[in-house]
Amino acid sequence: MIKRTSHVFLLFCLTIGAFLGPVLVGNSLYPTGEDLVSYYYPAFDFYSKALHSGQSFLWFPFIFSGFPIYVSQVGGFFDPVNLFLFTVFSTDAGMHLRLALDFMLVMVFSYMSARAFGLSRTASALVGPSYLMAFHWRFLSNPVIANTLFLLPLLVFVVTKAFRDTRASWRHILLGGIGLGWALLSGYTQLIVYALALLGIIFLGKAYFEKWNARRFLTAFGAMCSLVVLGVLISLPQTIPSMQFLSQTSRAEPATYEQITLKSVALGDALLFMVPDYFYVPYVTVGRKPLFVGALWSVLALGAILLTLIPLIKRRPLTKTARTFAPIVLAFLFAFVASLKWSPLFWLLSKIPVFDLFRFPFRFMFVGAFLLSLLGAYGFDNVKMLSQSRLFRYAVYIIATAGALFVGGVALMQVLAVYGRGFITGIIFFVFDTVLRSHFGFSKSTEHYQDAINRGLDAYREFLSFTDPKIALPFISLAVGITLAVLLVRGKIQVTQFASVAFVLSVSTVLFVGMVQWHTFLPRTVWDYPNALETVGVKDTHLYRTYTFLPDIVMQAYIPPQYKLSLGEESSLREFHSTISYPNGNALIGVRSVDGYDQFEPSHTLDAMGYLGGELGAGYVVRTTEERRDSLLSHLPLFGMMGGKYIMSGVELSSPDLTLLGMPEASNLKIPFYVYENAFALPRYFLAAHTEPIGERTINTLSFGSIAEPVTYLECTDCSSSTAQSGILTLQKEENGAFEFSVLTEEPQYLVLSETNLPGWHATIDGKQVDIIRANGLYMAVEVQSGEHVVRFLYRGMLDELQVLQSLGIVE
Repeated sequence: MIKRTSHVFLLFCLTIGAFLGPVLVGNSLYPTGEDLVSYYYPAFDFYSKALHSGQSFLWFPFIFSGFPIYVSQVGGFFDPVNLFLFTVFSTDAGMHLRLALDFMLVMVFSYMSARAFGLSRTASALVGPSYLMAFHWRFLSNPVIANTLFLLPLLVFVVTKAFRDTRASWRHILLGGIGLGWALLSGYTQLIVYALALLGIIFLGKAYFEKWNARRFLTAFGAMCSLVVLGVLISLPQTIPSMQFLSQTSRAEPATYEQITLKSVALGDALLFMVPDYFYVPYVTVGRKPLFVGALWSVLALGAILLTLIPLIKRRPLTKTARTFAPIVLAFLFAFVASLKWSPLFWLLSKIPVFDLFRFPFRFMFVGAFLLSLLGAYGFDNVKMLSQSRLFRYAVYIIATAGALFVGGVALMQVLAVYGRGFITGIIFFVFDTVLRSHFGFSKSTEHYQDAINRGLDAYREFLSFTDPKIALPFISLAVGITLAVLLVRGKIQVTQFASVAFVLSVSTVLFVGMVQWHTFLPRTVWDYPNALETVGVKDTHLYRTYTFLPDIVMQAYIPPQYKLSLGEESSLREFHSTISYPNGNALIGVRSVDGYDQFEPSHTLDAMGYLGGELGAGYVVRTTEERRDSLLSHLPLFGMMGGKYIMSGVELSSPDLTLLGMPEASNLKIPFYVYENAFALPRYFLAAHTEPIGERTINTLSFGSIAEPVTYLECTDCSSSTAQSGILTLQKEENGAFEFSVLTEEPQYLVLSETNLPGWHATIDGKQVDIIRANGLYMAVEVQSGEHVVRFLYRGMLDELQVLQSLGIVE
């Protein structure tokens, strides 16, 4: 099978080609409906343009009235590899090269960790590709996740190699520390913490099963602590400002247990051990859970778990190989149990510092899937032992029965949905009507539930149609894999024959699962449609901001919510989002917005957007469309104070302060929407003519005066209400997080800059630093004395990172 390292490398290249094929041939394609398009691509496009122009990438001016994007988890703006890639290459090329590098690192370190366990080259080569196959493209194309997946394979390799002898191998500890630091610079903190937790379990398992004495344990424990300390030290440029910024965000408030467990592994998700996670089995699982490492590979992993657990339960001696893999089994079981819906283990972890910051327990399987794949390789190399295990034989029979029922049930549903629709509907409704309805209080009409049942049948038929290759081929892989396992345990085929067919089946499954998702890729041109503001003649988007309000309402009238969209619908959706400047896509065309999307949204901004009926604000306090519309219309002065002049709305708005500029149409579906101008709109920077101290008032209770005489509220202890004749304000220079103004005024006045007032901003007047006062609850103001002055605002970063970037020549 695989006898040379060059063959291993070829397999890895084929896997990368399978997952990234469309983008690697230069067509600049992007997957539809994923975070890569709506969040990461706009962020990295800004990052790349900033690096090429020599501007700062610390301050992102296009969302949330300005946002320090580098402290959020966009994928590592301080990562040296990213600094190189996005300085040398375009956004497209940099993104694709980084993803290819991430995938290669995952497979290389997975291979090295498996080889460190003494597994064959063939089994080891399949660990990484099987691990990558576990992920839906939504996650695999997410840079912050892709940048992290290599870490646990690396750490498992390090622990296995470093503590093989009585003394720790410090070169491996050094490698692990560097890898941890790199992951912290550019990766997903939740996955990193979970990887370290599983590493701790593996470490303790090794100490127990290998019967380390106290001296060896303390030496190894010291080495492990050194690894973590080294990683943390390397990551300090990212971790310190991020932790400092956390208190400014909505994440500073603890979430309820119901909120943090919204995404977990439920009972129906067990099907995803058999088929890829792009499967949607209506009313059972919505997919997108990383459990599938190959149907046959999962069976082999189960066998490996049984080979380890049964002797432990029966207190029998473990073989040398079983002792080696026992810590991996325990770590995997920990990850899986913690990921389950309403898991007591996850509840316990949520009470522990650091772990209490994280949501969605199913993410434990983002790292647990690697352990499952590694256990599959263990089972692959120990097929002979598995075939002789009576318990494994029974397990295979049970899985075979479940698989047959699954496949047979789907096939039966296809037939009945076409030829026996009335019959099957009648049976299902009879059971519902006589058993469920009378006991659980379903109160709607009979027709409503009959329609729901019919729609369910249609959904099953559509999603699980064997005429669709991406459905049929995984089912074929499942059937072949289970049949192969049954033939093995019944002694109908030899171990060598099983291994050969299993290898071919595993490789073909990996390549197929990667390639079948190509259909979700779309041309880059879906982002190039004309912006709606340009269509209606707006030219002052530099001076004012916009707000995209309830775009999904009108979109759903043309593309109804459903389990999956056709390629044409996906294309239309992307074109619509581009035209209406859906957050954060507005950054791609240089349009500034009061809204945006980021998990680290400043809490003050979140509150303000809640008053405007914003998306995230509505998510925290669920409101109807009418309630959100009323909230926006009653807070138009607040929106105007935020520099908000233009609203692109999916619903009609009626207010004397709004002027309809036009009703553009988006995409080939010609989806109409409304573009309004807000009469109460202040520019992003101005000299305040009338100021008042804010006192104890909150932003939603402020009266911003009239359109002709707006009021600016200052958060200060020694200021009083004042009125001044407007001076002359001229913008001399603006870059990312940098403003220079010339001011000419006959009396003291406040210069207001409507960029979000967050730690890291500095202001000078004629070169002398001055205090920044919070203005209107969100923004910045400085007092300028009479005369002619030069006023500068500069975002230097939470730790004055700008100075470091300038000294390195990254920022001019």
